Amino acid sequence: MDFPHGIGNVWYGWFWLVHYTGAVTADKLVTEGSLLLDGSTGEHLTDAVSFVREIQRIQKQTWADEMSFHAIHAFIWHYVARTIPDLDKYPTQLATEFCGEYVVDDFRSKPARKSIGSECYHGFGHAVFYSLALRQLGVQSHEIDVRTQLRPGGGFQLSDEIFCEAYKLCAGAPNATITTLPRKRCIGGVRHSTKLFAILEEDEDPTEYVAKLEERCDVAEQILKGLEW
Repeated sequence: MDFPHGIGNVWYGWFWLVHYTGAVTADKLVTEGSLLLDGSTGEHLTDAVSFVREIQRIQKQTWADEMSFHAIHAFIWHYVARTIPDLDKYPTQLATEFCGEYVVDDFRSKPARKSIGSECYHGFGHAVFYSLALRQLGVQSHEIDVRTQLRPGGGFQLSDEIFCEAYKLCAGAPNATITTLPRKRCIGGVRHSTKLFAILEEDEDPTEYVAKLEERCDVAEQILKGLEW
């Protein structure tokens, strides 16, 4: 089954399964405290930063495709939800640990047509959306596990108030003159999540759908000001 990806592309449904692998990996790391990296040597990873670095190493390879970027998005959003369940500000320290190496030198994976830094920070936008979505749904911190995922095209939408709160959280992302990447990609992740999970009317433009939500958020215009897309 096909469904709109929200950015002018149509993806086969299996692409979402790749996201689930990222969420499963994050859940396993948080729950068990380690991940088996190499079955032949028994090498384990015991922290999230090391796992992200391993994925980024793969993303630099000439054969890397888009799948690792989908997986890292879900790893980030689920890891944030599991480790910062009461998210009330942009997780700057964690984002810097995960993505900071690429904040200026945003290495572009040519086979995948993706930039490592941009996609990493984009994952934190998804994380802001996901964390607030769970809060809106009344999911308690002890109830969050890999099964608490949203379904693309399933019709979920943040309330106007919480959508606006998501933008306020993104406004806390670094936005220095040297780069607007963290804040811009956080907003982009919230927008993308909004498009992915909504049920749009026939021929309704996803970007216009988000723009209407932004019009109902009194701080959106100011937050978006100065961000180049």
